Amino acid sequence: MPMDVLSELVNERRDKVLATSQQLTELNAELEHSNEKAEEMKNELSRIRTWSEIFDDSDMEVKKMVANYIIKRVYVFEGYKLNIELNLNIQQFLDGIDSATENKVS
Repeated sequence: MPMDVLSELVNERRDKVLATSQQLTELNAELEHSNEKAEEMKNELSRIRTWSEIFDDSDMEVKKMVANYIIKRVYVFEGYKLNIELNLNIQQFLDGIDSATENKVS
């Protein structure tokens, strides 16, 4: 085989290896990002379970107070359909879980 043809084939293979290597790097980064997201979701679920356990362990007066704070208004429609208006958004809810957990631990 002539040297220039052989050199061209080697260069093509090198380019393919570099492209594949770059694609592999991108896929590894994407996998790492997905794993981080999964871990975040796992932590959020744990926080929600903790809040649920705190609520379940509370006496009825505390449960009523918490429900009164969270629920602004409940609309009841035919067929027992409900529309519940809340006093807080999801970030306030999650921040409340953190503070409730910290207060119970300390």
